[in-house]
Amino acid sequence: MSDPVETDPGALLVHALRSFGSRMNEATGLLPTAPTEAAEALEALLAELPAAQAASLPWAEQLAQREGGTAQWVVDQWHQWVGDLHLTCALARYRIGDSAACAVHLRAFLQVTQGQQRPQRAMALDLLARQALDAGRPDLAREQVEAAAAEARRWTEPAAWAGLVPEGGEAQAALQAQRQCAATLALRADVDLAEGDREAYLVHSAEALAQWSACGADADVRVLWWARMQYELLWDASGRHLDQADEAVRAAAPAGVRDQPDFQRRLLQVRAAVWAARGRHGTARGLLQKALALMDPSDFGGWSLQLDLADAWSAEGRHDEALAAARRAADLVARAESPGLVRRCADHLRGLQLASGDPAALQEALDTLDAEHDDGQAPSDTVSRLQTRVTLLLALQRPREALVTVAQIEATPAAVREQSSITDAALAMMKAASLREDGRVADAAAVLEQAFEAGRAREVAKAAEAADARNGTARRWRDGDQQRQALALGAALQHADLGDAEAALVWSERARGALWQAALARHGHDPAAFDLALARQAFTARRAAVLVLLQGRRRTAAVVMPADGGDAWCRMLPVGEAQWRERLADMERGEANWNPRFADNLPIFSSWLGPLLGDAVAGADLLCIVPEGALALLPWSGLSLPDGRPLALHVASALLPALQFGVDLDRAPPRGRGLLSVGAGASRDNAGRVLHDFDAMADELARVVGATGAGAKTLLDAPVDRFLREAPAYAALHLSLHGNVQPGQLDPLAASTLEFQGQQRLSARRLAESWAGGVDFDHVFVNACVSAGYAFARDAGAGGFWQALLGAGARAVTGTLAYVDPGHAQALALGFHRREPGRVGVPQALCAAQRAMAAAGLPPAAWATHTTVLAVLPDGPSRPSPAP
Repeated sequence: MSDPVETDPGALLVHALRSFGSRMNEATGLLPTAPTEAAEALEALLAELPAAQAASLPWAEQLAQREGGTAQWVVDQWHQWVGDLHLTCALARYRIGDSAACAVHLRAFLQVTQGQQRPQRAMALDLLARQALDAGRPDLAREQVEAAAAEARRWTEPAAWAGLVPEGGEAQAALQAQRQCAATLALRADVDLAEGDREAYLVHSAEALAQWSACGADADVRVLWWARMQYELLWDASGRHLDQADEAVRAAAPAGVRDQPDFQRRLLQVRAAVWAARGRHGTARGLLQKALALMDPSDFGGWSLQLDLADAWSAEGRHDEALAAARRAADLVARAESPGLVRRCADHLRGLQLASGDPAALQEALDTLDAEHDDGQAPSDTVSRLQTRVTLLLALQRPREALVTVAQIEATPAAVREQSSITDAALAMMKAASLREDGRVADAAAVLEQAFEAGRAREVAKAAEAADARNGTARRWRDGDQQRQALALGAALQHADLGDAEAALVWSERARGALWQAALARHGHDPAAFDLALARQAFTARRAAVLVLLQGRRRTAAVVMPADGGDAWCRMLPVGEAQWRERLADMERGEANWNPRFADNLPIFSSWLGPLLGDAVAGADLLCIVPEGALALLPWSGLSLPDGRPLALHVASALLPALQFGVDLDRAPPRGRGLLSVGAGASRDNAGRVLHDFDAMADELARVVGATGAGAKTLLDAPVDRFLREAPAYAALHLSLHGNVQPGQLDPLAASTLEFQGQQRLSARRLAESWAGGVDFDHVFVNACVSAGYAFARDAGAGGFWQALLGAGARAVTGTLAYVDPGHAQALALGFHRREPGRVGVPQALCAAQRAMAAAGLPPAAWATHTTVLAVLPDGPSRPSPAP
């Protein structure tokens, strides 16, 4: 006789379901410790599921006929498993950092469960929103957050859980759903931050705090309240809030925060972080020392204060004190026997030892690193340790040992390297740095070139997968593209160091091709068909010199194409990336005092660049600067040349995102459509009195333009939607508004914002997407604070409104690099438009206006804050008109 399990349909069905369910549970059990294996096992089950379902349905139908029931319950079970598998696969992929695969599974789960009452849908939408935010797409994140909030609200009443949780557990489940709603509100506040909308952030974070408080989620309340407090302090332009009495701040806090015994210490630490962000490291240090004085020196909680104190000492250049504070932090966490914190403090100490540059400290860091054993370490941790070893060896100027360590990293499996975030591009850059330090510059260039070509080949192979699902356009500017740009820029830097200017220019253009591909296409260029000789002819015809800058760790390469069409030449400047960023970071803020550090930095920048500029502008009517990264934020027109006079008194200048924009094209500029002058808002003093009415300024500007014979209209107290709808009908725009850049955001387009009617925010991201079909502006003048600035967090040489506008089709954009005085900004704009930029050229008109303000005795901080970025070279040659 045969075994009944093999013949009875009921037994066969139960066996099939139990077997599949058991395998699901086994794969899910791997998730905490082995997420990669869990993802692979779960995806294998997902692939098998249709066949398993098809095999089981005949047994279910036989059983239903015999019992007089229905087989639908079996179909429902398999359908539920499809959703469960997709959701669990998403969580596994998220844990290993595979965001793309995670998003695919989340969307599949949402599709499978569409119309179902599944509480997990809110979590899936929330995770999609977080991924969109991390990817620099706050617009998509906002959509997902709103959907997640709607899903979560369905489950906030106990009745919704009847039959889904054990009887009596409905109220607790509803409470968890209320906490999920609060978490979604907190995420919505994060989206507001990414979009630069301060008011919305404060509203949504307050709502999240109130909801968490109502749920008794004190831990969540404390985390969000302290984050919100730090944000408020960061944007306290006057500094009054930073110095407010502790008692007043405590009184405004929720009960769960107000009653924290370490409230005063935490507040001091938050204030210290804000002063450090403003460059006031001495002030930060004083606050941290005051906070430490409130604690017992042996209190474990002091470890983070000690690390912050170490950073403050290091920023002041007092490395011995910094290392001592870091060691005190390490001693505290060692007593607590917390392996994770021990590792964190050890890594922080090594970073400070690197920053010190002291050979003894560096050797100590290397010795302690080598003393660590691989026993029990994950392979990815071992590779990360080797990467740190390379960095230390290079700092100790031992490149050959560094190359040996690089070879050890190369020998590890690619999957292990990727877990440590060491991509093929990162490995190539590590190897090239070691070769360069060993004096093998040509070999370093070859390594970078080969890695670039290999990465481009991989990208071409998977290009179809990079299309954005919403609009079918490629949105590929993510980590892979940045790494390839870094490879090409590295190759350009090596060629410049070798004195091969032509190769340096070619590789510089390859680096810019990925970033500017869409904008180049919009203006009729094909990056793959770039012809350097043709570009040289276009610049020579306009008597335009070109200065291309390439940042290195310790040096900056300058490549110059002279205005007379002669041979390009190279020069290495002894200034590295860290030095540029240190100075430029001081200019990110300063709302209250109109950037006093702006003027302070000009002599330093001039000492670094003045001799180079003096040679570069010889015989030129226009200097086109092709900057790398944050060098676009330099106040070029105010830099002094060796004769002591600023660049604007020698020649007009403009930024050029890529040489390819300089190639002549048969594209007629717009004619006869006039200028739209837009205004909204006002600047006020501390008492709230209006100092400058931006509507009145926009109206004055329109009258000046009208007096030149050009047509001009106004859009006052401008609403965002109307502006986006009506502006493309004009040939030129002028905007008089408040502007801002939200620091620390992943997306430099979303970080840049302008304030329209009723404090409505328009981000550069939204503008780019609203005008994705193309515009035809001859010029856009954005007379708002930091309108030509952008966030540093993910900068790759572009960002903000100038990238958005050039990408949409504008030929030229003029904006500001800093927080500007509205009166000075208006005076400059009026002088610019009186000189008819459509006739003499935008860079030349701006230069002439700057010369006039300089002749009137105004300092560079009043006029050098403005810069022009070109997508089309102006007709020339045409010198700026002399100052009146």
